[in-house]
Amino acid sequence: MPRMSAACSQLSAPLIACRITSWIFIARSKATTAKVIAALLGLYRPTRHAGQSGHFICSRERTDHVLPTPILTRLDRCRRGPYRLRVIPPRLLVTAGLALCLGLTWAGRSEGQTAVPPTDPAHTPLYAGIGLSDAWWEFSLDSRIGYPEGRLRVGENGGHATHLRLHEDLGITMSEALEASVAFRFTQRDAVRLTGLYYFLEGNSRFLGQPVSYNGDTFGPGKVHTNADFYRLSLAYERLLASGLGMFVTGTGGLTYVHLDPELTQRGHRNSEDFYRQELPVPILGLRIDVPLDQRFGARGYVSGGGLPRVDSLRKEGGTIYLSQIHVDGGIALTYAVTRAMLLEAGYNFTYFFQHEKSREDDNSFELNDNGVRVRLSIAF
Repeated sequence: MPRMSAACSQLSAPLIACRITSWIFIARSKATTAKVIAALLGLYRPTRHAGQSGHFICSRERTDHVLPTPILTRLDRCRRGPYRLRVIPPRLLVTAGLALCLGLTWAGRSEGQTAVPPTDPAHTPLYAGIGLSDAWWEFSLDSRIGYPEGRLRVGENGGHATHLRLHEDLGITMSEALEASVAFRFTQRDAVRLTGLYYFLEGNSRFLGQPVSYNGDTFGPGKVHTNADFYRLSLAYERLLASGLGMFVTGTGGLTYVHLDPELTQRGHRNSEDFYRQELPVPILGLRIDVPLDQRFGARGYVSGGGLPRVDSLRKEGGTIYLSQIHVDGGIALTYAVTRAMLLEAGYNFTYFFQHEKSREDDNSFELNDNGVRVRLSIAF
């Protein structure tokens, strides 16, 4: 164990060197006499070969004596060996500094943007149908206008069918939709909702060049009118899942059924395909998030989807008919509480619908990809 001393017996207690991490040792004591600072500086002036270093501070009754420590002297006799001074790389210092700055900035930003809980009176939704609702019933009616894309193909008796694009080939340049729903709340968090949706998909086009094959029939050059309207019925269970962090999260789950019967008409000649005969109820899951901005304004985001893999439709036409189907709906909107019982909503809406029927004789498919705007009015009581 290294020994240290200062001014002989002037120390009031012995010093023990154990795991010392400083290169400077200072022992202070009351001394009857004091040496001149200049003399001390001459004795312990640091040089390139000497390990002395330190400060001298004189007061009225104290003298400070520096204990020199050679650089190569072992400071601790532990098994890890002598202590070595480690120099931190500059790049590590820069990285640590940047991380500290970012951390302080983020902390300040988070502190300034603390989420407002929905229970705050200034941000509690005025409309009774959001959050823990005390309304028993809710009626909704919405209208949509969109830009549809997709394709229609109907093959009969194993024959070749033409892929008809909704926009380019069939002239369906605009989609319109009306949706109505009614919800019954049996608790403040739980509700059952019945929804009906009707899609208007009509267009006029002129076939040029080669004839078009549709459902075993041939349509030659000339004007053709297409009616691909369909309706959709859904039954879903809704539950408020969360009401913290300044938002309300609602989950939904249920079944949907689509009735599709597209028809082509040319010079009084009509041909249609009854997709609905092979249709099955499709399971759907959804999520809706409402973020109150104040008592009247809010933001809403929603998404739902589901489908069926290739399954037996339980119907036969030239053999077993297999059905596959996909549904996706989503959008974002701004909401405004007109009164406590009335909510107005407007925003973007996306709809995707795909249905495919396959058997030894038939190979039919319909696909719709629609982007548009949506306006909705809800009344709760």
